[in-house]
Amino acid sequence: MKRLCLFFLLFLTACQSASPQVTPPTRQALPSITATHTEAPLPTATRNPTASPSPTTSPVPPTTTSTNTATASVTPSGTPSPSPTPSPSPSACTNKAGFFGDVTIPDDTLLPQGETFVKTWRVRNEGTCIWDGYHLVYVGGYPLGASSPQPLPYAAPGDVIDISITMNAPGNGGTYISEWMFMSTNGQLFGVGLGERGPIWAKIVVQWLQNPSSLPGNGAETTSTPSPCTTERNPGYEDTLLTLLNQTRAENGLPALVRDARLDQAALTHSQDMACNDFVDHRGSDGSTWFDRVRAVGIDDSQARENIYVGNPAYGGDAQGAFSWWMNSPPHKANILNTTATAVGIGYVYNANSTYGGYYTMVFASP
Repeated sequence: MKRLCLFFLLFLTACQSASPQVTPPTRQALPSITATHTEAPLPTATRNPTASPSPTTSPVPPTTTSTNTATASVTPSGTPSPSPTPSPSPSACTNKAGFFGDVTIPDDTLLPQGETFVKTWRVRNEGTCIWDGYHLVYVGGYPLGASSPQPLPYAAPGDVIDISITMNAPGNGGTYISEWMFMSTNGQLFGVGLGERGPIWAKIVVQWLQNPSSLPGNGAETTSTPSPCTTERNPGYEDTLLTLLNQTRAENGLPALVRDARLDQAALTHSQDMACNDFVDHRGSDGSTWFDRVRAVGIDDSQARENIYVGNPAYGGDAQGAFSWWMNSPPHKANILNTTATAVGIGYVYNANSTYGGYYTMVFASP
């Protein structure tokens, strides 16, 4: 009997030692079952399709875990979004204008002498600065009776605006051009075209009349004698202009112009006149024309020409700025590339107490 019991116990022990061979299939299914009830491994199980034994069990946990993980990640990613919204500060923005067309008085409009007219340009703010407190300023040609500066309408970047100025046709017949540029609140001059240095202009053709002397604006106009003032010269600017002038002429197959001391004096006289009397015009404060100033230095040339420019060197009104502006202005560019002149005179002065600071004059003639 004892042997029989001992044999029975040994048989039971043998059965228990063989049971591990049965458990592996059971444990193989455990990871998939615990994964559906465990929070931590769920992201791994739902992102890896092979971890889910059947499509029926996987959709339920991912719905809750995905919303939990999404809310955790949305918070940091949303915080940087307001950073691009601030508008550019005035010191960091750029000034640029685009010419869209002449609304009134297109080029070469024929007008009677003394006629009052309104010139309107259409332009767009193509920079990043807001035009608030900006002005349109006269920079060359003939002012045509218009005052300067003229306030500009408010314009945000991308806005298209119309700019209107009341002008008067001169009392003498001929072709007249009035050139204008934009000025920011800190005195920076800018325009249209290449380098933002091109002006916008009004160009009219005035009819000749038999008795123009009775019309307003005609006849000898006298002004007070220029009061003494202190100006500073910059020979380096004048030399730079001569270099740029002859380089440009050479690029266009034209001979170099020789600098003439007499024409230098005519140019310098006019620059000092403009700087000391705070105006911009080809006609001097004493009513003289460039022909008069050229004749005054002993040169009689009916084909003499003149370019003028004003600008503060601190805001781009240096020699390069002046020359670039001339090259962007058709009548001034034509003077630079004219084929009749053989000599040139250049005069630059600076007056810190004037409106524009720097005043340039370039005279072309054949002595």
